[in-house]
Amino acid sequence: ARELANMADERARLESDLLLSRQAVEKMEAQLVEVESARAKLESDSRELQSKCQDTDEKLKVTNEEKVVLAVTIGELEERFARVSSELEDSSGKEAVLKDQLMAARREIEQVLLDLELVRQEREREQEELQQCRVSEAKWSDELHRLREEKKELHKHMAILSGDSKAEVLLKQIKAEKDRIQHELSDQQRERQQVEDAGRILRTEINGLRAELVGAEEKLKEVNSLQEKLHSTQEQVRRAQTELTKSKEEQNTLNKKLTSVEAAVVEAEEERKRLEKTVEVVRLEGEHALKEAVSAARKEADSGREAAEEALRIALKREKEQIEQYVEAAAALKAELEAAKRPAKRSKKQAAQKGSSGEEVVKLPPQSKVKLVKDPRMGKIYRKAPKDVDDLTKLQGVGEVICQRLHDAGIYTYRQVAEWRAPQVRAISEDLNLKERIRRDGWQKQARALHKKKYGQAP
Repeated sequence: ARELANMADERARLESDLLLSRQAVEKMEAQLVEVESARAKLESDSRELQSKCQDTDEKLKVTNEEKVVLAVTIGELEERFARVSSELEDSSGKEAVLKDQLMAARREIEQVLLDLELVRQEREREQEELQQCRVSEAKWSDELHRLREEKKELHKHMAILSGDSKAEVLLKQIKAEKDRIQHELSDQQRERQQVEDAGRILRTEINGLRAELVGAEEKLKEVNSLQEKLHSTQEQVRRAQTELTKSKEEQNTLNKKLTSVEAAVVEAEEERKRLEKTVEVVRLEGEHALKEAVSAARKEADSGREAAEEALRIALKREKEQIEQYVEAAAALKAELEAAKRPAKRSKKQAAQKGSSGEEVVKLPPQSKVKLVKDPRMGKIYRKAPKDVDDLTKLQGVGEVICQRLHDAGIYTYRQVAEWRAPQVRAISEDLNLKERIRRDGWQKQARALHKKKYGQAP
């Protein structure tokens, strides 16, 4: 009986060792899951870095396009600058020509005005002479009238003194006086005719000067129009100079912007290279760490499993040998064995009571009553809510909303969460819009701990 109790103790110890080995294997699996989650995190970080690299490439592409647009704009500004410069030179040449024409027109106008002033003075002088001639003509007309009256008187007196020699002498004198007066009168008439001819000539010259004056006024109008053109040309030149200054300022601004864009392109290129190097380093480090962790986990799991299997094999062999020994003495020890079974049962019950006194353990529902179906994407799920539902809100990161989503998807127990693998994690994260919350908060590890705490054993 003592040997049987020892064998039972040995069996219990082996079972406990096997349980510890299983727990070690589960721990290794949990570590493997953590390594998988770390790998997924590294992959997500790598994807984020790749997305950043793509964003940098897009920014670089946009910057290159902006650089091309700025180069085109600078070329257009340079063409406009050349065109405005040529227009400015043409305007300067036109301005010089217009200034020369304006000076020539002004000189002609001054000459015409001077000629007009001389003609006016000559006309005034001739009018004065004509006035003097008219006064002289009136004087001689009066003298001629007086002489005619005297002639009449003399004729009357000669009629009276026709036989007198004195009268003949006087008559001769009167005739001589008459001839002199007629000669002077003819001279006066000739002078008058000359004055009238000179007046006609002056009037002709005045009419010509008036025509010249009209031409000078027209030229003056042309000069005024040329001045207006000159002002408009000067205004165009000022506008062209202003536009040229603005174009130069825009060109300088665009050159500065182009320089800043080129510097940004260089910085973006350096940032992209740095990100590529960082991505490569992170990927290599992640792969190396993942390989080391997987290798270490596998080695540890293999060594623990091999040690447990070896210990179990040795124990089973020893137990088999002992059983063979005990079979020989079975007939003699039946009564003792039956008597020894009762205290063994009591000791087992006491051990069970001692194990359950530390913490209250819920009885795990039998698998036969659980109506689980295996979904190709989400793993084991319930079609309907089972009787025993675990409180999933005890998982960190699970609230009422996410708990309801999990229930709608058929997930009610810690065992379901603990049995998830990487494909199920991805599918559930995509379907329930959980992003990286499952890996980040470690739901599977928490579910194993909560299941063991509630049911007293690992899922």
